[in-house]
Amino acid sequence: MELIAAIGWILALAACAGGAHLWTQLQAAQAQLHVQAQQLQTQQRASQQAIEEREATLTRVRRQAEDDRRFAAESVIAALMPALDDFDRALDTLADGPLAQGVRLIHATLSQALARHGLERYDAQGQPFDPALHEAIDTAAAPGVTPGIVLKEHGRGYRLNGRVIRPAKVVVSTEAPAAAPPTPEAAADAEPTIELLWDAPRPAGEMTLDELVLAAQTRHGADGSALTWPPEE
Repeated sequence: MELIAAIGWILALAACAGGAHLWTQLQAAQAQLHVQAQQLQTQQRASQQAIEEREATLTRVRRQAEDDRRFAAESVIAALMPALDDFDRALDTLADGPLAQGVRLIHATLSQALARHGLERYDAQGQPFDPALHEAIDTAAAPGVTPGIVLKEHGRGYRLNGRVIRPAKVVVSTEAPAAAPPTPEAAADAEPTIELLWDAPRPAGEMTLDELVLAAQTRHGADGSALTWPPEE
């Protein structure tokens, strides 16, 4: 019996040892799975970042290609803008007639051809000064005009597909200078005030208003009748 009991204890101890070993293996497998899961998440994040960077690069390349296409003719158009300025000056000076009509037709044809490539010109006169649209070449004081307003254009501004390729050359209004105080000579030449007229010397024998009223109050008729005005001499 004792032998059987000893064998039982040996078997129980072996079973416990085997279970502990199995539990250790299970914990090691779980730890390895956790590490592999973290590595997989890291790889997924890296793959997603690479995809996003690729998409951003493709978008930037497409945008650059579109800009290159839209502004491919910018250098040619910039070289033709002085000709447009010459046409504008010619139309401002030519009298109506066959020559002016021919110049106007050529100008319109050239402008339409450039407009099909995205060129447009904008008006600046009367608009608030904007450094992104205007180039100030001079300033001038204009009574009644708010400072910072474009008074005159000396060169038209142009956009190409919405981007300014030549700002308008303009004259900008400034605050009008304050009026200078009158000089002593100007004050001496000014018209005399009422006080000066009142205090001015009178011709001999001329009575003042107070003296006339006093004379009327002290003058009586011989028969005591009411006094009349003006008093009879």
